[in-house]
Amino acid sequence: MAIEIIPRKEKEEAILSQGKFFQVGLALILLFIISSLAFHFLKWRFSQEISAIDVLIKEQRVGEIVLLEKKINGYYRRTKNLSPIIETKKSSLPILETIEKLVHPLVFFSEFEVNVSKNTIKALGVAKNIVAFDQQLRIFREEKSIVSVSAPEFSIKEDRTISFPINIVLK
Repeated sequence: MAIEIIPRKEKEEAILSQGKFFQVGLALILLFIISSLAFHFLKWRFSQEISAIDVLIKEQRVGEIVLLEKKINGYYRRTKNLSPIIETKKSSLPILETIEKLVHPLVFFSEFEVNVSKNTIKALGVAKNIVAFDQQLRIFREEKSIVSVSAPEFSIKEDRTISFPINIVLK
């Protein structure tokens, strides 16, 4: 009996797979180089187009536009001088937004007097009933952004509505 020698194919497969990895890596490197060259070319083309458009815009400027730009710059300089005054002015919008979020559905407020520097609000309110009035006061007292709430007096009308003045001090 003769013994047959079977060649190993594992080494050949390993060599073939290494060759495939080399070819894939080489293809990726070439793809990277080609794409970077394409991006550089596109960047150059876009900069050329932007320069051409900028030249066209400068050519089409009319005397009226130049005068209008001078007027706008003058207005801008004048309003810029008022910026310190505008920056020191406080807006009442945050105060009113806070109160609007906290108003009970059965309560209506009118005749607001807002003092932004003191963060106070004085208003006249009308509640549909005594329960809504009490709930409104509790809502204001439990709010963290409100320092104090006072409703010094209230009156009950014939239709059982409650009218009351209210003073609110915010943080």
